[in-house]
Amino acid sequence: MDNLQQTLQGINWNFSDYNSAKYPLDINSIPWYPATFIPPIPKFLIALLTKSGDTVLDPFGGKGTTAIETIKQNRFPLYNDLNPFAAEITTALLYAIKSHINGNTFPDDEEAYLGECIVPIESEEAFISRCGISNDVFKWYDANTLTEIFSIVNLMYLDQENNTELFYVRKLALSSILKQASSQPGHFTYITDNCKPAKLIYKNAKKLYVNKMVQIKLAAQDMIKQFSLTNPDGSLSTVLDEAKIVTGDARNMGWINSLSVNLVITSPPYLCAQDYIKTMRLTNLFFPDQEGFDITPKKEIGPRNKRRSKAELVIPNYYSDMDRVFSEIERVLVPKGFFCLIIGQGKSKITAEYDTISDLCDIIKQKHRLNEIYHVTRKIGNRVIQVGGVDTEDIIVFQKTN
Repeated sequence: MDNLQQTLQGINWNFSDYNSAKYPLDINSIPWYPATFIPPIPKFLIALLTKSGDTVLDPFGGKGTTAIETIKQNRFPLYNDLNPFAAEITTALLYAIKSHINGNTFPDDEEAYLGECIVPIESEEAFISRCGISNDVFKWYDANTLTEIFSIVNLMYLDQENNTELFYVRKLALSSILKQASSQPGHFTYITDNCKPAKLIYKNAKKLYVNKMVQIKLAAQDMIKQFSLTNPDGSLSTVLDEAKIVTGDARNMGWINSLSVNLVITSPPYLCAQDYIKTMRLTNLFFPDQEGFDITPKKEIGPRNKRRSKAELVIPNYYSDMDRVFSEIERVLVPKGFFCLIIGQGKSKITAEYDTISDLCDIIKQKHRLNEIYHVTRKIGNRVIQVGGVDTEDIIVFQKTN
């Protein structure tokens, strides 16, 4: 244990030189998602706290960073997230890798293929009705941009029945560029809060999409190569087949067997900091959440939309919800298994009088069989500060007792 603690202390957790733009072929860099932790954090924790073949869980899986880093190191990922759009992002990333392993690669010239699949000869209104697209798309996108996006959507549905993997990969590529292709140049919270653009401006959605498909293809190939070099005795196909991606509530992960997880790494919602599902508003316009875009967000833990509510109601509910999550983590962890919590203090009037990080740690130590063995505060890069409003976050490592 002393050696482990010394090793953890020897790591500069700031990773101040990390920027995802430097690693365009890292498959973690493909999708955009709000308030995610950087890949080096789970990478080091997985390497230090598990061995090949172990199982790693992220109850708040987001865009799949923990799952991807788990796969890279020949461990088996369990992914859970309430956000159906997030789970679909992660599923699509795994499909991209699987398709290349199976030789079911993407078209060599996606742009030429796209040009052959024009929107059917019908009114755009009829097309969006047939595909379940919201009429609100006309308020976010220039007409010519929409024509290009409709062609991409049409291409996706033409291939859906014959190639499920490619359908989801194309959906990932399109979803990843919808913000750039929109006429709303402001911060992503404008999208979250449904602040539509004042003026519609043409953006070349076709070029953005094709470039993203090329990036996905190269990133998938690169990950396959990296895995074979770093895990000569491992089977990437086996790890991908055993990976479990679930759209579920972290307060009740009954789909996971008790005493079956070696390591939990997660970054739960920082209180009143983000509305994760609402950030996917543009994706929802083209691919609606089946449960309802106004219903699912109400189940989120400590969302940003509670920031103007009464603290005496919001804070206890948040702590109660997180207590239920910690109970599930305790249940699924093997004896001596590790739980790594990455969390920051949300910045709002509600949280100003509370130290939510210390309070959550007290809940973990006092109510659950988890002992704190390491705790460090890291600085978050400037780019993330602008997005999340949080400039530091804590990495806390707990170990379950027998």
